[in-house]
Amino acid sequence: MKIFAWAILVLSGVCRTSPIPDPMPVPTSPGFALSPRQSVTRTVAMASVMLIHDSETFGDDEFTRTRTLDAVKLGTSEGLIKQVRYTETAGGEICVQVDLTLTLNPADLSVQVSYFLSFFEGTSEECGGDLDGTFGSSDSVGRDATKIITAGVNNNDEGGDWASLTLVVVNAA
Repeated sequence: MKIFAWAILVLSGVCRTSPIPDPMPVPTSPGFALSPRQSVTRTVAMASVMLIHDSETFGDDEFTRTRTLDAVKLGTSEGLIKQVRYTETAGGEICVQVDLTLTLNPADLSVQVSYFLSFFEGTSEECGGDLDGTFGSSDSVGRDATKIITAGVNNNDEGGDWASLTLVVVNAA
């Protein structure tokens, strides 16, 4: 017990005599003002051509769907990531859903295009029911460049049906 009391007295004396250190010094100005972050904006224009093959015993087997998608603005004030979804249908029973994610890289102004195709075949042209195949990947489109992206998806459950996508992507100022 004497040792415990002695330790308390010694420690309390050390605590009272230990000086409180000065706060960290405040950094001084380097002598020049830093410029504010510049705003960047890019416009991504896209056109889609999709060939859908609906294997039929009688009638047409192939359908081509062409569309120009709405331009997408990406940037520091618009948002660096945008998603686009659209569908194409054929033959009264096929629906192909295309999901795009566009991501702007502010360092070099390139746009990463991630794409995912879902192939549905059922009793109607509704997407979301009988999922028979998927495919996904990504590609980069440089600053002020145009890229042609091609992708395909097969009907893996019932066979014979497929869709082929050609997507033209323009990354402009």
